[in-house]
Amino acid sequence: DEWEFAEALRCAEANGVPWKRLDKGLKPKSILDLVWLSPWHAPDGSLMQVPPTSRGAGSGTNRPLPRLCITTLVRSGTRSHDIESFVLLYHGLGFERVDLYFDEATDPTHDETKRAISSLLMPRPSGPNGLLCTARAIWCTEDWWRQTRINSRFYQRLDEPFKLYQETVHADSVLADVRARQMLAVEHALFDAQADRFQWLLHVDINEVLFLPDDERHPDARAFFHEVPSHFSAVRFTNLEAVPESLDINDPLAEVNLFKLNVALLEELGCEPRMLACGDVAPEDKEVPENLFARRNADALPDGQQKDPWARLPRRERHGRRRMLMLSRDIAELRMPVLRALGLELNQGAASAANTKVVADGWSDDESCFGPPPCCPAYFNTGCGGKCAVRTQVGPRGEYPPIPVGSRGFVRDSGATLFTLLCKGAGAPVILHYANCEFSKLQEICTQEQQPQQQQQQQQ
Repeated sequence: DEWEFAEALRCAEANGVPWKRLDKGLKPKSILDLVWLSPWHAPDGSLMQVPPTSRGAGSGTNRPLPRLCITTLVRSGTRSHDIESFVLLYHGLGFERVDLYFDEATDPTHDETKRAISSLLMPRPSGPNGLLCTARAIWCTEDWWRQTRINSRFYQRLDEPFKLYQETVHADSVLADVRARQMLAVEHALFDAQADRFQWLLHVDINEVLFLPDDERHPDARAFFHEVPSHFSAVRFTNLEAVPESLDINDPLAEVNLFKLNVALLEELGCEPRMLACGDVAPEDKEVPENLFARRNADALPDGQQKDPWARLPRRERHGRRRMLMLSRDIAELRMPVLRALGLELNQGAASAANTKVVADGWSDDESCFGPPPCCPAYFNTGCGGKCAVRTQVGPRGEYPPIPVGSRGFVRDSGATLFTLLCKGAGAPVILHYANCEFSKLQEICTQEQQPQQQQQQQQ
């Protein structure tokens, strides 16, 4: 009864809303011990003050909170418990609907999943402040895929000069690539989300969680998207890769709380600004007010505009990336003997780059020479490009929703680049990627991938 949330839990029990209090969670065990992993903390371990929004009272801040939708492609072998946790977690973040596209719908392992998520398909007050949320299960049967391909813009516009259409169709029809199927599913979800008047759609994998570190300013995802200026059509969230500290992980969301910081967020604290010969501070190192939604954080500019190719990163970011590159080379040297012993084929492009001498150009100083990259993966074991959320309506009403580009980006229906915000800075949300946390599941995935190769070799 002394707990401040006791009354809320009694109301939840009275209304049949399930809840669970976890002893372990997303926060690190010790902020002081792990402060170097977090871009939200000062060197003394205290939380950095998040800059206030620069938008005035008359710029539309009083409009209603946006309606959010999230979609994911569920592969065979995914546990029903993981799917249920995924749905309830995003309901709690303010996503009103969770679209689950079940790939390989005839897989017998989905039978248990159907029974487990049946209760989640009906609207329930599982969102913030009793927001009614639901989930939608789309079973991607052969008939469903056939009809989706007929209606897809990728197939309908195959004869147009935009290469994205030809590449996607080839990857889907010839290579049976899972990323191409993800693009078809996300395109389908975007049309439905636009028709149902959702303002934003986020595409993630089943093992990725949107984390909002500033729970006062952004108590849920709707508060963050409410602050995004209208000229940004998409938001790219950087991802942090989970680091399991044990081989026996049953529930990654509850047991894993250590993450690798994305290179895009690295900064070296206490770094002096670069000084020009005239005595002025270099433009990239000038002190400017912190703003999550500043134009300098744009990841892509609209209408084919190009970012200044000569613009430098701030010195604190350059130094942070250089230190990480040095560390990656040391890790690569330790990994190389193991990879050779296992007979793994390394990336020849990275290996050739490692043997290339880097020469500084005439205008740069020694800070611009990062040197060759390591010849094998030495930091993130999976992708570091993050994930992207996009507005369902870009341009005048009646325009088709944006088109997925791979699994991490979007373009406008005409193929034009979207004005995309790279979310970085104090209080910026990130994607927590729980990749390969369960060793037994990783072994199972590797075995499944080796079986077709072994069958092909036997046939030959």
